[in-house]
Amino acid sequence: MLKPGAIYCEFADGQQLVMPYSVSRLYRGLVHERILSAAGTYGGALYGPGVTQKHLLKAIHSLSWRHSLTWRLNPYEPHAGLLAEALQKYATTRPGLWTWREDSSEVLDLEILRPKGELLEHVRYSCRKQIRKGERAGIAVRQAITTAEWDAFITLYRQSIERWGKQATVSYPDSLFRALQTLSHETCRLWLAYHEGRLVGGSVNFYHNRHTVEWLAAYNPASFALGVRNLLTAQMIKQAITEGFGIYDFNPSGTLEGTRRFKQTFSTCQKPSPVAVRRTVLHCVLERIRQ
Repeated sequence: MLKPGAIYCEFADGQQLVMPYSVSRLYRGLVHERILSAAGTYGGALYGPGVTQKHLLKAIHSLSWRHSLTWRLNPYEPHAGLLAEALQKYATTRPGLWTWREDSSEVLDLEILRPKGELLEHVRYSCRKQIRKGERAGIAVRQAITTAEWDAFITLYRQSIERWGKQATVSYPDSLFRALQTLSHETCRLWLAYHEGRLVGGSVNFYHNRHTVEWLAAYNPASFALGVRNLLTAQMIKQAITEGFGIYDFNPSGTLEGTRRFKQTFSTCQKPSPVAVRRTVLHCVLERIRQ
């Protein structure tokens, strides 16, 4: 069970920042891991003008001094490049305690698409073909409104987890989806795809300022041949363009190369989003014993 937490830092020059995180207690509470990137999402600090890389690194030192730490860097963080350089150096000079994994997120710059407003001209041929296949199949896309629609998506998601079996990287509880349903439509939306009246796919997206990001999707695998995945994604992107969003973020794919290749068929660009991990000596010892 993750518990929310945060540190507040005030520096001698008057600068301030807040670093939110989640706490995971491991090995019967002997190890506390501070996770800046819950569920692999972007992490980082909240601050105003004047905060520099040095302030951020001091906060990270304070955060990780006696605790393990996992942090996926936010590619939209103003100091992302300098932070990555410093944390990568930690992994080189302090092997065993700090590790570093390169990763990236696939992103669409909607400002490029807006003048033409035609997504089909931008995506790769294979993607365009699947979108048109979905249109011919009569795939209907709409946003969930009722609890029954959310329940149907939860069922579809549970079926996906069962198919993945032990290969599933994470399984979210129903209570999380119930909580998401209570959020404002301006913040969180569940998109659903139907074929002949039957739910065949869905995606949960988050929205903030001019940034929209895909978080979680589930599909009936038999519907892939109908082009449902491409059509649903295309409809979500088109709506984001219509509403004036500037970025459509597919989120990092981790080790799922097939997922990454699918995203790239939309002619995305890559934004670096590496993962820095810090382990305390005790954490390292307990991991070795467990192995």
